[in-house]
Amino acid sequence: MLLLPSWIVLGLFAGIVANRIPRRSGAGIVSDVSVGVTGAVIGGLLFGLWAPRGLADDILMGSVLPAGIGAAVFLAAYIVIGRRFARAHE
Repeated sequence: MLLLPSWIVLGLFAGIVANRIPRRSGAGIVSDVSVGVTGAVIGGLLFGLWAPRGLADDILMGSVLPAGIGAAVFLAAYIVIGRRFARAHE
């Protein structure tokens, strides 16, 4: 759980970056940051549960990389679902 603050910071950063991407349908910076933090925390937790012990203890491989991937996956899914939902309601 000592890595949780780094996951949150990475998720905040990913959400802010995602909010700056032009031509996408998002609900705003608050939702983008929320989804980024959620993805980073879930990605970090899942990797910590499934990774071999030595790899999960490494700060880069056990914290930053999985949290970044989790944030990116959640944000991409959020954007795709948001676009499909917007098209369905046009």
